[in-house]
Parts: sequence; C-alpha cells; structure tokens
Amino acid sequence: MTSQIKERFYDFAISNGNPHSRWRNPRSTRLLITGYFTSLTLALIFELLMFAWIHFIWIFIACMFIAMTCWTVLRSTIDLKDMAPEDRLDDYEKAVINQWRQRSLSTALSLLFIGGLAAIIASASFIATDSPLSPNLLAIFAGLYMIYTYLFASSLPAVGYALTFNRNPEE
Repeated sequence: MTSQIKERFYDFAISNGNPHSRWRNPRSTRLLITGYFTSLTLALIFELLMFAWIHFIWIFIACMFIAMTCWTVLRSTIDLKDMAPEDRLDDYEKAVINQWRQRSLSTALSLLFIGGLAAIIASASFIATDSPLSPNLLAIFAGLYMIYTYLFASSLPAVGYALTFNRNPEE
C-alpha cells in the first residue's frame, strides 16, 4: 500500500473516535487478551475434534467469532496503532510494534511449518485402506489451520502494543 493510501485509510478508520474507550485500562486489556487467546485455544481443540465428529466445526466457528470480537475491541482501545503509518508513531511505539511484528513473523513461520509437516504426515495415512481420514476432511482441517495461524500470528503486534501502553501510570 502506498503511504498516501495508508494515511487516508488510517484517518478514515480513526475518524469516528473510539467507541470502546472504557476498555482502555489494564484490567480490561488483560481480559480481552485472555478472552482472545482462550477462544483461539478452544478453536484449535474443536478443530482437532472435527476428526471425530465433523459438526465440531460449528463450535470452532463460534470460538473464532468470540476471538475476533475480542481482537476488534482490543485494536479499538489502542486506536489501531498496530496499522498506523510510521510517521504517526513516536520512536518507542515504533520499537514496540517492530519487536512484536518480528515475533509475529517467527510465530507464523513456526506454525506454518508445523501445519505443513502435520499435513504431510496425515496425507501419508491415505495410503492405508482402512484410514479414517478422508481427503475432504484433511483439506478442511488444513484450511482452518491456516486461518487459525493467520489470526494467531497477525494479532501479536496489537497484543504487544496493548500490553505495553494500556498500563497504570504508576507501573
């Protein structure tokens, strides 16, 4: 994205003010982050349980919806600083965001490697004639795992920023 488009998008995104300003405190920040990662963890568990019963996908979707709600409110409390143009951030904010972006990339690469390895191992079981896995189920699982990986890793800069800046002044 060019810098002018990024500036205009950021201006538009924050133009209505912060509808979730009462969530901008350390206790609420921890609650949102805990809710987010708990929902993602439950989503992963129900994704694995889909191998036993495909209808666990509905609980997976509900967990992802709760996680996305927590993430949206969390990003609102930090005024979308994780996507702000660089010239809108001070040096310390840039350093914090860049550090968490680096962690986000490392996490994404690790999770994608693990997912790819698991897909290769699971697809090798198709050779067995009595395998309970179907190609469709494995494809659904792989797709949902990629979405899960994206949501988990891409949220880390916002989480890191919120943990750093939504603190009590005496801390």
